[in-house]
Amino acid sequence: MPRMNILNMVEREAFESPPVFNSVQRKQYFDFPTELRRLAGELRAPAHQLGFLLSAGYFQAAKSFFPPSAFHLHTKGSATRLDVPAPDLKSRRLRHRQHTLCNG
Repeated sequence: MPRMNILNMVEREAFESPPVFNSVQRKQYFDFPTELRRLAGELRAPAHQLGFLLSAGYFQAAKSFFPPSAFHLHTKGSATRLDVPAPDLKSRRLRHRQHTLCNG
């Protein structure tokens, strides 16, 4: 049976990518409750703390998780990519998802 193409390539890429926020949306989705910030603070490396919080913010907005390589960091109006170096990135990402789902 042939595979159905519901989304074209551009639509699929947009669906699989985290949203790009304006300044008001960034303030809305990345204003975290105290408990979530406390959980992030328990992570050892600052890059992991940031990755956890970004995952939570993007999940709140899109109801989906995205790989850290797809995160957008806006600095002075330009977007750059975040690369979280970790040997056990997959298990750490799963743990972050569980915390986000339980506390989001």
